[in-house]
Amino acid sequence: MISSINPLQSSLVSGLAQNAVSPASATGTPEVDFSKLMSSMATSTVSALRESEAAAIGAVSGQTSAQDAVTKIMEAERKLQQAVAVRDKVISTYTELTRMQI
Repeated sequence: MISSINPLQSSLVSGLAQNAVSPASATGTPEVDFSKLMSSMATSTVSALRESEAAAIGAVSGQTSAQDAVTKIMEAERKLQQAVAVRDKVISTYTELTRMQI
């Protein structure tokens, strides 16, 4: 399970965040829209899964090399693991918030 974001993953998150940045707030710093960030991550993951599926079918039919198919599948697996890790963090945060006393 992914427990933290390493430097390679942080570049992915910052790239996704650039797509989700809204205009600067009153403090002058841009605000990141969480829903747009999650939508961008989900879209990226789904497209990687589709590409890996097409590469696997191409490898079986002989149109694509096995190395390309394995590379696409590993990339899709990594993105899926990241999405699951983010989902788990969101769920654990929500659970902690519901346990807080008001």
